[in-house]
Amino acid sequence: MMNAITVSAIYQNGIIKPLEPVNLAENEQVVLQIIRDQGKGPTEHKVISLEGIWAGLGDPTFEEIETLTKKAHQKRR
Repeated sequence: MMNAITVSAIYQNGIIKPLEPVNLAENEQVVLQIIRDQGKGPTEHKVISLEGIWAGLGDPTFEEIETLTKKAHQKRR
């Protein structure tokens, strides 16, 4: 089973250095996918799950969906 984590890192003197602690064993081999930061500085990634939020609504209006989405987002902050 392969677990994936996302960590910001910096490349200095030929070495990729994570900017936060990673839970890895010494000499553990990993696979890296490098995505360049487009110079916008650190970004915060939030994932919001809306699974099950529409249960019991029948055919919700756009306004109802928008209200529920905002409420779900506020709960996750």
